[in-house]
Amino acid sequence: ALPSESTSGLNDVVLHILLGAAIFITLAVALRRPLLAFVLTAIIQVANEIVDLVEDATGTGIAGSIADVFWTLLLPAVLLAILGIVGSLRRRSFE
Repeated sequence: ALPSESTSGLNDVVLHILLGAAIFITLAVALRRPLLAFVLTAIIQVANEIVDLVEDATGTGIAGSIADVFWTLLLPAVLLAILGIVGSLRRRSFE
């Protein structure tokens, strides 16, 4: 499970956004394949939420897990879209 607000001083939404972005950027740089990095980030987050649900760690149930997945993947999805647009523009400029 993710660090809690009591240990980091940040609320749950901010933690999910920041950790999702950090995981995605780290994987994207290491793998040089942003789409694969996004898929792996999603897999990691879903696994985290499964653990949370099994342990009832957050007490928010499935609705909380869906919200956590949304917040975790929001910034990686935006970054992936930006990378796709930039890549498309680069390909057009060389044609």
